[in-house]
Amino acid sequence: MTGSRLRAMGIGPEDAARLHYFPFTSLSLPDVPALINEVAECNPALIIFDSMADVLSASGLDENEANDVTKWMVSVAVQTSRMPIAPCVIILDHNTKDGENVKYSRGSGAKKAKADVMFLVNRTAEFDTNTMGRVRLERTKNRPGIMAENMLFVVGGEDGRLIVEQFDAAKHETFAANTLDMKALNAIQEMGETGMGRLQLEGVLGLRETATQATLNRLEKAGYIERRGIARNMRWVCINPPAGDSYPPAGDSQ
Repeated sequence: MTGSRLRAMGIGPEDAARLHYFPFTSLSLPDVPALINEVAECNPALIIFDSMADVLSASGLDENEANDVTKWMVSVAVQTSRMPIAPCVIILDHNTKDGENVKYSRGSGAKKAKADVMFLVNRTAEFDTNTMGRVRLERTKNRPGIMAENMLFVVGGEDGRLIVEQFDAAKHETFAANTLDMKALNAIQEMGETGMGRLQLEGVLGLRETATQATLNRLEKAGYIERRGIARNMRWVCINPPAGDSYPPAGDSQ
């Protein structure tokens, strides 16, 4: 699967030669010296651990215990990031099950405490191998003080290719709104950063769940709104309000 996705992204043999991929690696703390030697030999610019729960489990450590998390972070993540080659170290993790505390990943708060930067990866518009969608990185920690607060990316399949690139309104915004979409967009925009839940929008539009969700999906796909939070706390916020002549033309209302 990894190989096919890389090929779909246009990664050729020359680029692939610079990629070192270790699937299902069981990395325990006694293996750290070997990891350091491997990193020194590969001379990478980027190291990714996927996922933190797996690497902690392989070391016999508990993600809910602050001492265990700190031990792994100091022994592995911090040590590799401070090597002379100074690679960027990214650790993928999972959010909490209740979906309410999106500023922390699941388990011990030591995960965030020992990290320099943390982002919540939020899918704001659905995507698959044949559909383009949106993914937003929302900053939840910024120790260096230089990281962008939010970054929006276009992700998905198109013409047999896998595309992952930063959102550019001039390039990616192709949208013709009907009057219902415009009414929804105006209502969401008026709520500002508070945003609007689907049930609230149903009342504004006078529609049922399916039709309201379809309207939200169109606006998401066009890059005008994004969803924030998950489960019961999910709300939609206007992130790219059209103004003046750039406002999408109104067609027939639904």
